[in-house]
Amino acid sequence: MENSLDFIGQMKAEIKEKGVVILDDVRRMPSYGVDFVQPYYSVSINHSGTVEGLYDGNPFVFAPHDISVLYPRHTLFVNSSSPDYRATLLIISEELFGRLSFINTSDNRFVFESQPHFRLSDRQYADILSVIEMFRVINRPLYINRSEMLIIMLDLMLGIVGSFRIENVGKGSDHRNRISPLLRDAIMQHCRQHHDVEFYASLFCLSPKHFSSVVKRETGHSVSHWIYQQLVADAKTLLRVERGLPVQDVSDRMGFPDLATFSRFFKRETGMSPTDFRQSL
Repeated sequence: MENSLDFIGQMKAEIKEKGVVILDDVRRMPSYGVDFVQPYYSVSINHSGTVEGLYDGNPFVFAPHDISVLYPRHTLFVNSSSPDYRATLLIISEELFGRLSFINTSDNRFVFESQPHFRLSDRQYADILSVIEMFRVINRPLYINRSEMLIIMLDLMLGIVGSFRIENVGKGSDHRNRISPLLRDAIMQHCRQHHDVEFYASLFCLSPKHFSSVVKRETGHSVSHWIYQQLVADAKTLLRVERGLPVQDVSDRMGFPDLATFSRFFKRETGMSPTDFRQSL
């Protein structure tokens, strides 16, 4: 691969056209010594060498057999990469990422936006490389339903990587003294009854202002962002799984005061009404 800065920016047209682009033998980062705002959803598998820098202001080291799942609009500041750095990079277009976000209702995004990379075991590393090979097959232009197949494959990959991460919980100290992983569990438990930042701040005995600043620093997003994301994920699950459940009952289960408020919220977050979402499935 060409050894040039911001190679991702130079591939904008190709990424948009193909939907998914796989780069092998990646030997450098898109930029060094300056902030680089991640423009695409991407997955990177480190084969050798290291990268050191800051992710949303937090130090990171990307080491051999690490996998990184990066969501758009986060900031990377790369200090250096070792001469033996080699990686495979999978880049997903904005359009395909939007469709993936529409169907994916897991909590993996919360975890990866705050802690984007972790170490794979030898077995997991081999399995992920097999998944990448499947992408190569599906990404050939001869398939009529290629985009739909890529969406399904992306959803499966995110689930596989998420399960690998669960297997590896407890290895290392990434989560020590951090609020965000605990907030994730609290939101999953309480979001249907509590939509307000004040409630979650009180669980951690912090003022809403300080609590919000800590979560923003750790994850790159506000507390409300995570509450709303979980609400949307839960609502989508109810609309999809319990097809006979009236939208009014979905609204009630999600803790909204009335159907109109729920419908406005859902449309603002997803671009369509709850009824339209259910009919699109």
